[in-house]
Amino acid sequence: MKLNLIYSSDKNCDFKISVDEIIKTFDFESLETILISYLKNATNELKITDKIIVNLSNLAQNFGFNDNKIKSILRIVIGPIYQNEILKIIEQNNYNNFSYDMLENVEKSLKIDQETIFINKKASYLKFLEKKVSNNSILSNDDIIEIDNVINFLGINFEIIQNINDTTLEPIFKKATEEALGANYIIPSNYWIGLEKLRKRLRISERKSKEIFYSCITDKLKTILEKAIIDNKKKNSPKENVPKDVGEDPTINKDSGTTLGIEVEE
Repeated sequence: MKLNLIYSSDKNCDFKISVDEIIKTFDFESLETILISYLKNATNELKITDKIIVNLSNLAQNFGFNDNKIKSILRIVIGPIYQNEILKIIEQNNYNNFSYDMLENVEKSLKIDQETIFINKKASYLKFLEKKVSNNSILSNDDIIEIDNVINFLGINFEIIQNINDTTLEPIFKKATEEALGANYIIPSNYWIGLEKLRKRLRISERKSKEIFYSCITDKLKTILEKAIIDNKKKNSPKENVPKDVGEDPTINKDSGTTLGIEVEE
């Protein structure tokens, strides 16, 4: 049996092998791999013709695959190709009518459905943003402008963008919040204003910013509590019979116990 009969020079499918024989010989995963290989071989020029679709459908049906599986295979092969074209345009950072037309032509030539377009635009934005964050611990004004340009070019729903930003840009906002809290765990009013401006620039939702703030507070309180517990254990541990240090800490009030009120001396 020669599977290379599936691929002919004119991208046509010369299917002369017994279907039953193929199904008996290959498992489901292998048959899917055959279809994916055919489609990859046929789309090396960023174009899918009607003939290619017909060949793919015939093969898939003969292998016992339904329409949903055909769509899945198309998405597996075409998605990365389309996404790569998007990232090329983003890398150039030059958004004009030519860029829009070029992407639209790719969508048409690859016969991409709207769901595949949406999935890969979203994935492209995520990749772009992750790269931007990995290169810059703090985003500059130019970075924000570039992000805005990408969002406008891709035309993704604001809510989707915000969800991606909430996850990807969380480390930046968390770091800023921790710095604003400082050693006394109190954020001055001018820092609050700065954090709110940063939140809006990063397009992080209010819900996420509050979640990050409470997380920072919880982490700091946990540190304080753990230290207080350790200090309290040391305080109550048996003391060696050594002369008492005459230089007692004048800042400690014996009537007040620890700062967290874990123990109050009588």
